[in-house]
Amino acid sequence: RIQHDIISINSCITACDKAGRWETALALLAETEGADIVSFSAAISACGFAEQWQTALALLAGTPLSLNSAFNKSSARVCWNTAISACEKGQQWQQALHLLSSMPTAALSPDVISYNAAIRACEQSSWWRNALQLLQDAGPGADVITHNAAMAACKKAR
Repeated sequence: RIQHDIISINSCITACDKAGRWETALALLAETEGADIVSFSAAISACGFAEQWQTALALLAGTPLSLNSAFNKSSARVCWNTAISACEKGQQWQQALHLLSSMPTAALSPDVISYNAAIRACEQSSWWRNALQLLQDAGPGADVITHNAAMAACKKAR
């Protein structure tokens, strides 16, 4: 039997994400002892691309707390951002906004990527007022992507 390390397992889960094989990604994650935050993030991403936002949220909720330690804050934020993006792909703007507003309870502060994903979720659902509020909330950290997503939300609302 071949011994697999976490890097090769994460590469396989990421490949499943790119190939649209979310169920295979979940099976690999379930079989992996010692899955890390990258494993969970890749599986959440695979679910997001398949518009399986409920499964993505369940994975986020099931991420072991030990993976959210102070050392892993930036990696944990990537998991949350990936879950917000999954909600965007599933046109679930309310869930995306809920995740964004819940980040501080997980001792995480939203970054520009968090806001961009939430604004895109509002854009997908033509909730331009929410998009503009999020643009304002993003503050000086807002980038070109943030502004473009907010403008696209306004354009769709005509």
